[in-house]
Amino acid sequence: MADDQTKQPEETIAAAVPGGFARSLYEIFTDPAKVYARIDAGLAWWKAFIVMAVIAMAISVVITPFRNQALLPMFENLPPEQLERAQAQMKTFGFVGLIMVPIMMIVMFLIVAGIAHVAVNIMSPRANFKKMLSLLAFCGLIPMIEQIVGAAVIAARGIESVESMADLKMSIGPAALLPDATGALEALLQSLSLFQIWYYVVLVLGIAAIFRMKRAQAVIAAVPVWLIGFLLLLIGGKFQGGVR
Repeated sequence: MADDQTKQPEETIAAAVPGGFARSLYEIFTDPAKVYARIDAGLAWWKAFIVMAVIAMAISVVITPFRNQALLPMFENLPPEQLERAQAQMKTFGFVGLIMVPIMMIVMFLIVAGIAHVAVNIMSPRANFKKMLSLLAFCGLIPMIEQIVGAAVIAARGIESVESMADLKMSIGPAALLPDATGALEALLQSLSLFQIWYYVVLVLGIAAIFRMKRAQAVIAAVPVWLIGFLLLLIGGKFQGGVR
């Protein structure tokens, strides 16, 4: 009895929710409440981040030939020698880009986690940066599914179907209903895809559960995360628009 009384709350939670990293990989989709409890008990973030990074790099390997194909019209008027040189540089940049994928991911991941942590810290005394990292890492697996589906659809179409960067767009949500949308509207629609909404719902519920916050407060804490995602989509759309 004395041992039970000296247990920390986190240890009690961990004992009540069996499983760990491997089960959390799929339970974030099927039973996120259990993942929240494990995160509250100290489930590490870095393993989930590695899974995300590996998936992102695999998607990059699949998409890079299609992206290079979309960029070819930019070089169609070059002399043969310069065209060969440009194609060689594209292959080199593709390899460098593959290496940069996890680097850019960890940088953005830490920035988003830091901003979200500050927002939570204002409203909850239980704010914890590592727990926020873990929550974002496991929730981040949800939109990765949309990227996998998108890459699979693009690959199934075949490289000959790609004529511009616009052909690399694929959305499971309102953006598919307005394919001609551009700028802020396009970014807004992409941020409201099925998997993105799923991600934000699970994130908000996780913030509320882990940091003992009201759901309205959790929504406020998640707004900066959405805003950063929206800005990244907007910047990406500007880039794609510039190379059509």
